[in-house]
Order: sequence, then structure tokens, then C-alpha cells
Amino acid sequence: MRVFLSVLLFVSVSLLFAENKQGDLLSCKQELDLRDSIIVSNDSVFRLKESFYKNELQLEIEKKANYESSYNLMKKEYSDCSFSLLKAQEKAEIDNSTKAEPDSSTIENQESSVKRKIAFGATFLSGMAIGAFLFSLFF
Repeated sequence: MRVFLSVLLFVSVSLLFAENKQGDLLSCKQELDLRDSIIVSNDSVFRLKESFYKNELQLEIEKKANYESSYNLMKKEYSDCSFSLLKAQEKAEIDNSTKAEPDSSTIENQESSVKRKIAFGATFLSGMAIGAFLFSLFF
């Protein structure tokens, strides 16, 4: 009889532990499913962020190319303007020197120095204006 009772006790204990194992397996499976769903949602969020940052980078690259082309155009126009201004100034000096009388050489020198100052000031101010424009584009 003792053997029968011990076998009965052994069977009941093993059934009890078997139910706990199934409950543990079920909870582990639920935890794994929850973890997998969290990983999938985080992965989708990171993919969205990655695509957003790629689009932002592409936009910045296009802006940089646009700014560089604008800068090169302004630089070319500034050099053309400066060259034309120097040629006009030289032509004006040559015209003034052929028309000038010997008595009025001091007046002519004063006029040419004033014209040089005006040309220099105009060139300097146009350079500052172009610089301010480019600064406003980049910053």
C-alpha cells in the first residue's frame, strides 16, 4: 500500500509540475511575442527616421549646389562689373587728359582723384552688397 500511495503521490506531483511548465511556456511565448512586436515597431520607427534623414540630406545637398551656382554667378558678375568699371575709368582719364589744358592740370588731377575715389567706393560697396547677399543665402 505504501508503494501505491507513493506512486499516487509521485503522479500527482508530476501533474502539478507539468501544469506549471505549460503555464511557464505560455507566459514565455507571450513575452516573446510582445518582445517581437516591440522590435518590429521600433524597426519601423527607425526606418521612417532613416528615410526622413536621407531626404533631409538630399535637400541639403541640392541647396548647397544651388548656393554654389549662385555664388559662382555673383562672383563672375562682380568681376565683369569691376573690369568694366576699370575700363570706363581708364577711358575717362584718357579723354580728360586729351582735353585738358596745361593750366588746369591741378584741377584735372583733383577730378581724377575724386573719380578714382568714387570708383573705389562703388566697387567696395558693391563687393559688400554681394557679400551680404551671399551671407544671407548661407546663414
